[in-house]
Order: sequence, then C-alpha cells, then structure tokens
Amino acid sequence: MSSSKPSKRDQPTLLPTNRKLRELIGISMRNLTIAPPSRTRGKTIDDESLPNTWRSPSKILAQRDAKQPIAHSRSSNDLRSVAARAADLSIKNAKSPAVVGGNQNTNGRARQERLEKAMASRLADVWFSLQIRGSTEPVYISEIILQTMNPTFRLFDLKSLSPDITRLGEVVVKFWAKTHLIPDYIVLLELELNLQSLQFIGKSLKDFHHPLPLNCVIFHLSDGLYTNLTNMASQGPSHSPSAKFPSEGPPSASYDTMMRLSALDDCAQDALKTHKKLASQISKILIQHRAIEGQAGESGERLAAIEMAVAAEKRRLEAALRTHNDIKSSIAARREGMAKGKAEQLQAGDYLKSAAANLAKSVSALKAKKDCLQDERRKICEVLMTIFPIAETGHTLCFEICGLSLPNSTFTTTHTNDTITGAALGFAAHLVYLLSFYLSVPLIYPIFPHLSSTLIADPVSLMPGQRTFPLYANGSIKYRFEYAVFLLNKNIECLLNSVKVKAVDIRQTLPNLKYLLYMIASGKSGMPPTNGPNDIGSVPSTSPFHRHWPLRPPPDEGMVMGDASMWDEYAPKFEGPNSKTENGRQASHVD
Repeated sequence: MSSSKPSKRDQPTLLPTNRKLRELIGISMRNLTIAPPSRTRGKTIDDESLPNTWRSPSKILAQRDAKQPIAHSRSSNDLRSVAARAADLSIKNAKSPAVVGGNQNTNGRARQERLEKAMASRLADVWFSLQIRGSTEPVYISEIILQTMNPTFRLFDLKSLSPDITRLGEVVVKFWAKTHLIPDYIVLLELELNLQSLQFIGKSLKDFHHPLPLNCVIFHLSDGLYTNLTNMASQGPSHSPSAKFPSEGPPSASYDTMMRLSALDDCAQDALKTHKKLASQISKILIQHRAIEGQAGESGERLAAIEMAVAAEKRRLEAALRTHNDIKSSIAARREGMAKGKAEQLQAGDYLKSAAANLAKSVSALKAKKDCLQDERRKICEVLMTIFPIAETGHTLCFEICGLSLPNSTFTTTHTNDTITGAALGFAAHLVYLLSFYLSVPLIYPIFPHLSSTLIADPVSLMPGQRTFPLYANGSIKYRFEYAVFLLNKNIECLLNSVKVKAVDIRQTLPNLKYLLYMIASGKSGMPPTNGPNDIGSVPSTSPFHRHWPLRPPPDEGMVMGDASMWDEYAPKFEGPNSKTENGRQASHVD
C-alpha cells in the first residue's frame, strides 16, 4: 500500500448508517470568524508592493522610459472602472508616508495596534446547543469558552437520553457568539445535517494537514473526527459488493468482506440458538398449559384468597391514611410550637440587646463593689490584728498570740505549758474561724471555738469513732491532740490558698497566720478612713468583743460548713461551768 493512502487503523470503524447521536461525544470549531473579510484590493500582491524592495538603477530607468505601466489583472470581485481605481490609488498614495531611497517609514506601534485590533475582532465568546429537528428545546447546552478563535468544548455523553433521541442520525447544531463590539450573543452558525453525510478526517487533528475553511465544525464520534468538507474525498468504509484487486498476485477478499462474512456467520449462529431457545420455550408453555387445564377447580379458591387479600390491603390502606392524618396534625402542632419558640427567641434577643447595653454599667458597679469589699476586708483584718496581736518571742520563727507563746507543731519539750498552749491554740483557732466568715471561705474542718477548750471536727476522713478532736493537751489523748493541730494548720493552708498564697511549711501555725493577715491587709489603695465606733472596721479597745466570742455564728451570717444540723452534730454539749469534756477534764476558759 502506498504512503499516500491512509492505513486501516486511520479508517473509520463505524458504518455511515451507524452514525447516530449516541456515538457523538464532542464538538469543536476551527477558524472562527464573526464576519467574512470585506477588504478589496486595488492590485495584485507582488514584490513591487513590498516596502523594502530593492530597485536596481536599470529597473528605475526602465520604469521612467515606459509610457504606460504594466496593468495588473482584475478578478471578478474587482471590476470597477480604471478611472475609479486610479482615483482610489491616488488617494491612497496621498495618505501613505513618503518613500525615501526605496525604504518606507513604518510605525511599529501603529502596526502593533492594527494587529491587536485584528486579533480582537476575531476573538469571541462561543457556546453551542444541540437540538432535534422539529423541537425547540435543546437536548444539550455546552459551556462558554471565552476569547477564542479555535474553541474545543468538553466531551459529553448523550447515551443517558431516551432511545428515541439517541437513535436519530439528524441533528441541529447552533453556535452562539459575541465579541467586544457585539454585547449580546448572536447565532453565528446553524447547521442542520445528517451524520451520515460527514467526512472522516482521522483520529486526531495532528495528522490532518488539509486547510480548514472558516467556521469549520468538527464532530468527535467514538471512532474519530468528522467534518462536512465538500472538497475532500470520503474515507468511509466501502460498501460496494465488488472490490478492485491489484492486477498482480492472486485475488483475495478485502478486510471489509471478511468482517461482513464473520458478522453474517455470527448472525446465523445467533438465529440457530434463538430457534432452539424458542422451540424449548414453546414446549414448556404447552406442558404448563396442559397442567393448568387440570387445575380449573383450584382457580375459584385462589380467586377467593385474592379477594380476601384485597380486603386486607384496603384495611391497611385506611390505617395508613389515619396515620398520615395524625402525622399531618402533629406536624401542624410542631410548626405552631416552632412559631411560638421563634417569637420567644426574638423576645429574648431584644432582652439580650437591652441587657448588653447595661452590661458596662453592671461591670463597673461590680468592680466598685469588689473594691469596697476588699477595703472592708482590709479594715477587718486590721481590727483582727489589733485584737489578736501576733508577735515574735525572740527566737527564730517563734511567735506568740495575745502574749501566749505557741510552738510550731512541736509539743514534746518539758518547758511547754499545756494550759498556755491550749489557750494560744484557742485564740489561733478563733482567729481562723472569724477569717473564714469574713473571707467567705468554707473551712474543710469545722472549728468550735471555746477558747482553751476549742474543738475541731473531721467530717471528710473515713475513720471509726468520734470525729471531734481537742485543741488542748490537758486530759486528752496525745495523738488526737496532734491530729487536731494538723487539722488547724490545714484550715490555715486553705485560707492561704484562697488569697493565692502558697504555704511553705504548714507546721508553722502562727507565722502562716500572721503572713495571711499581712497579705489580706495589704493592697493597692490606702486604708479607707473609719466612720467612728459604729464602723465595722473600728472596735474600741474597751469592747469585750475579744473576751466573749460567739459559740455559734449569728443567724444573719449563715452557716459556713453545712446547716445547723451539721453544727449540732459536731458541736460539744456544754451544760455549765462544771461540765466535763473528753476524758473527764473540766472546761477551763482562759480570759
């Protein structure tokens, strides 16, 4: 086979009769043009019209001696008179720049502008639609490709359409376009064609070197590219029964003939299989028909069963309708509730807006209250430091309260007086008890201040027996007294944590307590002035407040650790001055 003829792999595999819409997968366009070129030429193009053509002296002399210049040929598109053409030529020569030494002065910027205008006039926004003959609604609308001369649209699949559309071989293609000079889309091209009349141009455009006309539409089918060129021979598969064989060599069947024979053999085999299948089906139908004839009596019973089933389905349908109505009424009630909730939400939103307006005022008021509360606490701490003076005894980390020395959780020396130690622990416990109220900090281990007979309870630990422990050593078990001192130190640690101070050693009872008072009494603002004897921060020195402490908090202050029942559970019972406490020891109050 010669190289000028296409190979079999470049030939179409679809017969013209099989070119249907289901095989169409894409469309593209080449050489897009909105309007055909309307420029008319005054003469033919030759070397004479080039601006930089070299002119020899002999040629210039010959042109001068020539009486009449050589006339250019005119085509059928330019049959004007010679005088009109000469007038146009003189006007054109008058407008053109002067030629000096055979070189024409050209403006590069003007040429660039003309080129850009020419390109802008050719670029357009394009899209297309596919329609069926006799229908106004399109079956497919493509995407829009902006500013292009050779649009290639996305591939598509029309097999999802109905069979009466995909089996058609005729289609109407409309191309719509607009440019910067045309603001609205116009119908650029409308083709109503039959897919059987298209010419095959190859598998791709890379191997196709034939010049394409203006606004050439290329159809992408499943076996290759097709177009409607009229000056190119068709390359479709041959359909004539007689094939031309080369003169040399023995004649042989062509590829198409062999394929047809193979298809014919397949059709014959399919026909035989279908014949056998139909024969077997007919035999089965006849056998079933004979069996049905003997079952005529059973048909009545089956009919009655079907009627009963129909009645049951009717009852089920009625129940479903009732359920539907119930659901419908429920939905209506829910919608009403949603409307009410929305109204309440709007009302709450209005309230939030009004509350947000007063938020700044509330924040400033809260800050002022906190500052006032801090000042009052400082004043109270100053008074408590006056009532319960804690001072050093001369030894390192050894302090005394109200003139009574208190060791730091060490009570094994013989120099320690148990009575003085119990009284000092009672003052310290009473101070912790009062600070818990003024700082609004609940104590983990409740304190029952009775001066030198003060008790402390442990309601959180898991232990059997009595949960109240004495803060005095006279007449009490040693380990219970030491555990009571430990609980008192834990309460002081809790108060230190409330003011964000960490205790280095909780065994230092009075140092930690003095440090707590200093931390509460210190602050950024100065000490507010007192208002006299009625002020809570000022207590006269002659007041018996430090001598007669309340055994229970006043009713208006509330309970810190639980309610009154908890207090009564852990509070000791005092019936008189001769009442006995733990181990038969009489209660002694140190004034």
